This record gives sequence, C-alpha cells and structure tokens, in this order.
Amino acid sequence: MLEINDVKINNKSQTLLSIEKMTINKSEFCVVTGASKSGKTLLLNTIHGLYRKYDGQISIVNEEIEKRPLTCMLTENLHLLEDCTIDKLLKSYYKNHYQQVLEYLLIAELGDKLTYKISELNNNEKILLNLCLGCGLNPVLLLIDDFDRIVKKEILEIVGKILMLFSKESGSVLMTSSQKLDEVEKKYNIEDYEVKLV
Repeated sequence: MLEINDVKINNKSQTLLSIEKMTINKSEFCVVTGASKSGKTLLLNTIHGLYRKYDGQISIVNEEIEKRPLTCMLTENLHLLEDCTIDKLLKSYYKNHYQQVLEYLLIAELGDKLTYKISELNNNEKILLNLCLGCGLNPVLLLIDDFDRIVKKEILEIVGKILMLFSKESGSVLMTSSQKLDEVEKKYNIEDYEVKLV
C-alpha cells in the first residue's frame, strides 16, 4: 500500500525530515505523532505529492485493477462551497461517486440534510461532510492532518464508524496527531526530525 524507504525531505541543503522505513498495509490505520512544527504536515504533503523536494523512495501501490486516486488529504481548512446544498455538491462534483458518498453520509447522520446549504451545517457536520467526501472518492490512502484537532469528542464515534467502513471497503488511513491515539494499530513518532516506528 504505502512504502517509504530512506527518504530525506529537503529544503535546499537542509534535511527537514528523515524516514528510514515506513510501511502501511492495506486496510491498516496508522498515526504519526509529534510536537507542533515537528514535520507531521510536511510528511503528509510529501506523500500526497504537494511537496516534492526529497531523496529516496515513496511508493503507493493500488493492488486492485480498478483505477482510483492514490491519495486524498483532509485538513482542518475546509474548502466547501458554502452556498451549495449537499445534494447539488454531490451531483455537480462527485457524480461518479454519488452512491459511495451517500453511504458515508448516512453513517454520519447527514442523509436527511441533503437539501441543506453547507452554510447551514454546524462545524462538526462540515467536518463529517468533508470526511464523507474524501472517503467517497475511494482513495488507496486517506491522509488526515491534525486528527486530534479536527475531530471533536462529540463526533469521534461516528468518525470511527466511517473510517472502519472505509478501511474495510477501500483503503488505508494515515493520520497525524499531537497526542497519542491508543486505538490506532500502527504508530510512528517524529522526534528530532526523524520518523520512527513506536
């Protein structure tokens, strides 16, 4: 699924982050913890392809025949069309993934709010909508930055159900967090600009 070998993420002559080996298998949950400004977001941006200054090997393998996105990245910056209804958003931008997104929306208890404008949703509902959209795209690897800041306690159980369905049906989940997440099976930590398995 994801394999990183001997990667050094650089900025000119300075190494910003070093990863000797990191793997995430199909349907696996993984968390990368570390202090603020330790390089967690940089790691996800590099895996997602937004930051390309690195040496070494990063590979994401789709083990299935169907073509699908390799990654989808969710951050706390919600880029949603506020004046659009959920249904119009799905039919306009997610028409090829409508049924998949709808399945996640039902789990998120947003199925009865399809006619609502996104601006009418509260912040937790917007976060759930964003998660449902990301999962509905069916990426090989779902990247979630600052999981502990984005997901509040009130929606943690629902988010867990959505991610469990996603991992069962689609792919793997890699999230970053400033705090330990004991429920996650595979853990890495960033310390002194090095990513290491815990």
